[in-house]
Amino acid sequence: MTLSPRFRFQLFGSMQVFKDGQEVTGFRSQKTRWILAALALQNGSEVTYEWLAEKFGADPELEISDEEHKNILTNLRQCVANLRGILGKDLFSGSSRRHLKLEMHLIHVDVFEFDAKLKAGGDRNLREAIELYTGELLEGCPDAWVEKPREERYLKYQDTLKLMAERATDTLDYVYAETCLRRLVATDRLRESWRVSLMLLLARQGDYHAAMDVYYQFRKLIRNPLTQPGREIVSVFHSIRQRASNQIPKTSTVRGNSGAIRHAPLALVELTGRETLIANIQDKLTFARLVTLKGPPGVGKTQLALCVAHLSLKEFPDGVVFLDLADVRTPERFQTELAIALGIRGTPLQ
Repeated sequence: MTLSPRFRFQLFGSMQVFKDGQEVTGFRSQKTRWILAALALQNGSEVTYEWLAEKFGADPELEISDEEHKNILTNLRQCVANLRGILGKDLFSGSSRRHLKLEMHLIHVDVFEFDAKLKAGGDRNLREAIELYTGELLEGCPDAWVEKPREERYLKYQDTLKLMAERATDTLDYVYAETCLRRLVATDRLRESWRVSLMLLLARQGDYHAAMDVYYQFRKLIRNPLTQPGREIVSVFHSIRQRASNQIPKTSTVRGNSGAIRHAPLALVELTGRETLIANIQDKLTFARLVTLKGPPGVGKTQLALCVAHLSLKEFPDGVVFLDLADVRTPERFQTELAIALGIRGTPLQ
């Protein structure tokens, strides 16, 4: 019978280490955690303390004295001693006192599972690989040695998202295609081509407001007056906006449950740790006609509002409308945008 590994290393996103299902704490320093990660990424290959000194010692372009080099090696041995103490001596081995490696048969590493699933291919494996990528490799680690493996997995993740978005679109699985494209946009929020793909997908489903919101979110990112959106994304936006205008019912009133009111677009990021705040906002909406979210720019007010909007759809059967006023500068433009959002056509709003 094959025994499950005792240790689980999560190296994507914020690094976490688990032993027998319990998260390991007590690391001597953040540097100690990075040393453990570097050893894990060697996948069982033996390294020397000199190798560790090159990765975690002084700047290689600077000359250091023998005494400084000795102090670096001493510090590294203290870090490894700390790792042996909290993880157990059985996890470490080496052909001599100068050598070190991890016993990888005791460890499950998410990065290697990610690599294996990509190599195996097939929709199921690729979907599971996407779920394993919870953030860049060793998020927050500033050391130069991690840059290459981090970039390699980042590009593989992007390529897999693009591939799965295309496959899902071809099979008319628009929900999963949208999920992949939104994640793709989140990896590089300034890449216009991916936003265009997402806008076209949403428009294909008739969700014109969500498609236009992708553009509005992009405009918020490039508020610099010297920076303008590219021709393609602007052209697609105007095309979708025209189609949205053509689809508005020829009536001056809003019909409940008719689909005339577009639902708010999905947030581009997941909101964690704000469950209490979301619940409080929902409670206020049950008795207040106006609830205002206040806070400095960039704290996530819009994403929080979108999350509450989607969670409140059942309480508002006539629908939930998202109206982005970031680029609205005149009363006439406001009237036009509001009319489109509410499905009103014909008589101007007063």
